[in-house]
Amino acid sequence: PEASATLELDISDAYPAEAGLESWYRRVRLNREAGVEIEDTCVFTESGGNVVLHLITACGVQIGASTLTLEETPLPNGRVTGSGQINFDKDVFTVSTEEISLEGGERLHKIWGTRVVRISLATDDLETKASWNVLINR
Repeated sequence: PEASATLELDISDAYPAEAGLESWYRRVRLNREAGVEIEDTCVFTESGGNVVLHLITACGVQIGASTLTLEETPLPNGRVTGSGQINFDKDVFTVSTEEISLEGGERLHKIWGTRVVRISLATDDLETKASWNVLINR
């Protein structure tokens, strides 16, 4: 397999007109040695907006200053999750996490376990042009 791969697209059409997006270019780079980098560049019709990026994991999550540590966590049938880190710009994002129970789910808990964690990376008071990077690695 190749050492790296890149996907680039404009995702602004996925949002309603009320979002005030002129463009939202996302580049996702897979580097098999270093991890995955998500690079977003947005142009808004007005300044002052906000964006929240959501990530879902079955791992335990520890919040650091500019790093989220994803901890190996037991899964059903003797399996375990992987582990890794998510690096983000602390001057751009405020981070929060929320555990979501899967116990009432018909099938999800058999694969993901009894809960998942939703990670929210939130920005606010954005300029009309904004950009950020998030790096996910082992």
